[in-house]
Amino acid sequence: MHLLFLAGLIVPFIVALTMAVLSGMEMKAFVAEVQVMRTAADLARFKRMAARNMYGALAQILLFLVPWAVYIIGLSQRRLAQGEVTIIFILSIVTFLVNLLLKKDEEAARAMQVEDPELRSERDKVVKTWMHKAWPDWR
Repeated sequence: MHLLFLAGLIVPFIVALTMAVLSGMEMKAFVAEVQVMRTAADLARFKRMAARNMYGALAQILLFLVPWAVYIIGLSQRRLAQGEVTIIFILSIVTFLVNLLLKKDEEAARAMQVEDPELRSERDKVVKTWMHKAWPDWR
């Protein structure tokens, strides 16, 4: 039973890290392939990527709550020791650092040059939503 509780502490971080790395790979590929946003198709791809990133951020928030719930339950049922909270702290720091390392590609995607003024205006709306709202509502 102890191993099950330990898995409950660790697996959410594995999922969160996997999501972060996949999102980072998508951002890196987008920046490398598009370089300058020229078409509505580029903007549509940018919107899809931003939306996936926003959904992933919300999912990560939920995933960060799971280990704490598992820890509290495991502690109350005497399946986990107090010191095992260290696992949560260490994995939280690792996840934070990985997300921090991936930020440069996200910033590059948000700051990408746009040739057409109309596309630039749309891109700016998407970026504003991406940065200041929880849900991808591009209006």
